[in-house]
Amino acid sequence: MYKLDEKKNIVKKTCVQVRKHEDNAWYIKIPESWAEELSEVSDVWIIGKGLEKGINLYSPQQWEKMKLFFLKEKAVDEKRIRVLQRHLMASAYETRIENGEINVPEIVIAYCKIKDEEAVLIKYERDGKVFYSVQNSDEYGEE
Repeated sequence: MYKLDEKKNIVKKTCVQVRKHEDNAWYIKIPESWAEELSEVSDVWIIGKGLEKGINLYSPQQWEKMKLFFLKEKAVDEKRIRVLQRHLMASAYETRIENGEINVPEIVIAYCKIKDEEAVLIKYERDGKVFYSVQNSDEYGEE
């Protein structure tokens, strides 16, 4: 069982499998209870690179808020914000959860260094907002 990390606002974790379909398309297999939870939030998800070699999952509402944040912050520090924006948004991909699976672009899998193995789906809560991330299990392994 994974230990929860209150300092990082982690409230829930679960193991997920990262695999390739026969057509070489990557996907994350999510447990049914988590797939239901995510589907209740949104039918559509935007996935992309995270900051700590993870895969971030954004609801469309979160994605729009992030785009607005970048527009606002560019006026303050365009160079640094542009680099961060490119990192988080350039590889973003819109997807759906179907049969407990989320398709993931290969570029995102390579960035996270996840190769046909187990990963960890993490639920964060911060300031009343919920965020989801998939991390390599080496980073968030059993304790």
